[in-house]
Amino acid sequence: MTHHVASPGFNLEKAAADLYTLILLVLKRTGAPKVILVAHSMGGLVARCMIQKLCEGDDPDGQPRRRAADIVAKLFTFGT
Repeated sequence: MTHHVASPGFNLEKAAADLYTLILLVLKRTGAPKVILVAHSMGGLVARCMIQKLCEGDDPDGQPRRRAADIVAKLFTFGT
């Protein structure tokens, strides 16, 4: 028996990459130094994946990504 925790076709790492891209866009457009993330359920897992895994690596072009501590001021999770 298999249990799915997300919709078929959902990719946690892709969602984390999309969150990272969105954060960079928000920072650019607003001039804010960092964002505060508030996440519920699967969103908490997406944010955590971005912070712990994605921000520690390089982008697809081999360039280092910005560290999570440099773009995220706080992370609040609820029901994650």
